[in-house]
Amino acid sequence: MSIRPGACPGWLAPIGAVLVALCAASLHDTAASGERDAQTTLTAVLRRAGAYVSVYKRQLGSVIADEYYVQRINEPDPSKFTSRAVAGTNSTILSWTRQEMTSELLLFIQPGDDQPWIAFRDVFEVDSTPVEDRQERLVDLFRRTPEVDAALWERLVAESARFNIGKVYGNVNVPTTALQLLTWADQNRVRFEKDGEDRIDGVDTWRIDFEEFAPPALIIGEGGVPIYATGRLWIEPGTGRVLRTEIETDDPTIELRTEVTVHCEPDPRLGLLVPARMSERYRYVEFYYPQERWGRSRTARQHDGEIFCEATYSNFRRFETEVSFTVPDVGSH
Repeated sequence: MSIRPGACPGWLAPIGAVLVALCAASLHDTAASGERDAQTTLTAVLRRAGAYVSVYKRQLGSVIADEYYVQRINEPDPSKFTSRAVAGTNSTILSWTRQEMTSELLLFIQPGDDQPWIAFRDVFEVDSTPVEDRQERLVDLFRRTPEVDAALWERLVAESARFNIGKVYGNVNVPTTALQLLTWADQNRVRFEKDGEDRIDGVDTWRIDFEEFAPPALIIGEGGVPIYATGRLWIEPGTGRVLRTEIETDDPTIELRTEVTVHCEPDPRLGLLVPARMSERYRYVEFYYPQERWGRSRTARQHDGEIFCEATYSNFRRFETEVSFTVPDVGSH
């Protein structure tokens, strides 16, 4: 007697059907349980991260750090825009500019977990040359006027970006920006997904991708347009500590793409993780006109300009003055 593949004796059919049904149910339950466990685990990690950031904001809410900031810009050089040069290699039409700044970086928080950190740069040296018109340190200003109103806010933002090179103006280059997305107020408008595991400085972490999908956006572009961010977070699953962040934005209104990576390291003086270095890359479209030659009309061309920045931080210490804010809806631009 032989059994044709896919068939069985009549008296075994009921038993086989039962076994198949039980097996299918078991597999379904196992798969569903696995999905629930994975989701619960990710939810638990995010919950720990939210609690960590809530405490961390208070711990790192009023500190000063020394910042060494290097900016390099790669953009078209108008003096070399000849028809022949444009047809040649990029090196013939690009101009590299490099600048070094030494500053004090002040980090503050506004009342409530729903508001991001605010950072101000007090630049006192550019390319090894002291800033001559520096009347007073921002720390002295805050000690005299510990309340930030609209006028002072505009002044501080302008002062922080005063020595930036290139065409990117804003305040997104704050090392704590991405952490805001882990707060209780922001987690429910962000998608999170575990992408793998990495070991960073001897610590086992989860690599978690994120994507903003609902307002209010963390980054605001030109004309108040919301710019939704994507990126990655490296989180220690058992504690919720964040050891590394990457945040990316794409602003189509000005054709600007931003990438910011922050690495954190333990600080013995404060007894917590602090931003140790921050790397930035900005890419944007630059339009230009080659020089007119031999009576030919000028034709607009474009090149992707780039700005690279690297900031390193040291000497973290507490800020002695309590700062209050009265400026509504302070966001990143």
